[in-house]
Amino acid sequence: MKENNYSFDNLPQLVAQLTKEFQDLKLVVNKLLLQDIKKDDRLGIMEVSDLTGYSRNTLYQLVHRNKIPYHKPEYGGRKLIFFQSEIDEWLRGKKNETSQEYCVRKQDELYTNSKGGMR
Repeated sequence: MKENNYSFDNLPQLVAQLTKEFQDLKLVVNKLLLQDIKKDDRLGIMEVSDLTGYSRNTLYQLVHRNKIPYHKPEYGGRKLIFFQSEIDEWLRGKKNETSQEYCVRKQDELYTNSKGGMR
């Protein structure tokens, strides 16, 4: 390892060296970010099922309720397209609900799904 001689006299050289190293680091980071974007593979329903552990039926329900990020081809069709990065972000964003949140959610579901009871 090179021994550095830090003094006020060689401060301009040290700043220039640090500036160059910082610029090199920015290039590396930008290159890695671009590679990450390119790796953003499209996934089908089966791959998302394997990735999340949810059944295909559950995933279709989540799509229907707009609870999971998905895309459809512009030309129409039935095929659903998912992106790995969006699914990863969606999975990280989920949190465990408390028992109180669960009870409120279930009450809301019962109220909205009741066919004739309380309205």
